[in-house]
Amino acid sequence: MKYRFHSLPLIVALGAVYAVHSPTALAADISATVPSGGGFVIKNSTGTQERFRVQDSGEVRAPGLLGATPNNNLTCFDGPTGRLGPCAGGIGTGATGATGATGADSVVAGPQGPQGIQGVQGVAGPTGAIGATGATGATGATGASGAGTVTLTTTTALGSWLLVNHTPPDDPADVQLTATCAAGKTVVSGGCRITAGRGGSYFEGGYPSAPNQWTCQYSVFNDLSAEASAICQ
Repeated sequence: MKYRFHSLPLIVALGAVYAVHSPTALAADISATVPSGGGFVIKNSTGTQERFRVQDSGEVRAPGLLGATPNNNLTCFDGPTGRLGPCAGGIGTGATGATGATGADSVVAGPQGPQGIQGVQGVAGPTGAIGATGATGATGATGASGAGTVTLTTTTALGSWLLVNHTPPDDPADVQLTATCAAGKTVVSGGCRITAGRGGSYFEGGYPSAPNQWTCQYSVFNDLSAEASAICQ
């Protein structure tokens, strides 16, 4: 036998009775007893589609959920009471499956990301040990000769003679004045000069008297002041 249970008129009638007889009746439950093997059913406005069903066995069905808008939250129920509610954390997540094989590396390089800001410079590390001296390399080719330069220096010697009681045209005295280059230098030329004199003293000549010396020779009648200069390199 099939029973048709119309819940809305019954709920309205029961609500009116409770409202008239007792103000505290609003807190009471509204219960419906389904026949054995039957169920409590809520349908759409045309009575052609079930929206909600509670079977005599306790099974609960909501056929309309299949076409409802998908949501992101799971719904769970409490075992002893059957209360519906959101699921606790971790519910609905299964155990991690076995790790699959690693795929081959891509041969296409991904785009380069933007350069990050420069980090703080780290402290200098300790100086490493000095490595062994490497083998001597081959001698390189001789380079082109550069422009040569010669540095010359001048060394000067001064001399002064005074002949007392010497009257011309007596034979003059021959004197020599020599300028010597510094150590490690050689003479390349020289010069001679009479700076003061009288009585016919005169210059006889100048010549290199040694690899590092230049000599000037004079004839002196009365007195003479002269100099000899050696140009050295």
